[in-house]
Amino acid sequence: MTDRRLVRSADLGDGCPVGESSAISETVDVMRRILFVIFAILIVAALSVYAVFARDMRAARAGLVGRSQTIETSVGTLEYAVIGEGEPMLVVHGAEGGFDQGIDMTGAMAGRGYRLIVPSRFGYLRSTMPNNPTTATQANAYVQLLDHLGIDKVVVVGISAGAWSSLQFAIRHPGRCRALVLLVPANYLPAGATIHGGAVVIAMVHSNFSPGHF
Repeated sequence: MTDRRLVRSADLGDGCPVGESSAISETVDVMRRILFVIFAILIVAALSVYAVFARDMRAARAGLVGRSQTIETSVGTLEYAVIGEGEPMLVVHGAEGGFDQGIDMTGAMAGRGYRLIVPSRFGYLRSTMPNNPTTATQANAYVQLLDHLGIDKVVVVGISAGAWSSLQFAIRHPGRCRALVLLVPANYLPAGATIHGGAVVIAMVHSNFSPGHF
């Protein structure tokens, strides 16, 4: 009887049988190995995605070389491109690119009797970000660009987030605006409207989608 009690006491001395403790230790080791493998896979995947992104960005930048010019305005450097001949059309791009996006979306008009003037908005590509990057200031910069090119009136095409400065151009300089066309415009929020979705959504609604606005 005494020997059996001693054996049982030795087995349960730490509150856990020896065999069960060994199984738990092996399980922990397996879980660590699995987590390590998952972590390694995530690192490789992230590096692969970044490599593809970097390659695409290099190709995109190379494709922009020599396609645009710059002028100095009262609020800094403004990049622009001009393509086509005929009726002047000011094309204001959206949030997903600079002058290149404007050309991608309206370039076909250059072969249909229009001269496209396509600036990069504040903060995009080679256009600098002024201290006060409002849509009204951006509209005034468009006027300086037209003056530089010797153009009196233009048809204005505002794409997505470019609609806001296009509207300001038409409002502030009606004598320079022959017509206004808005493509999938980011419009002003009606007075009294309630915004749901938290701080991020509120910031997006009130943004003019220029780099640095947030």
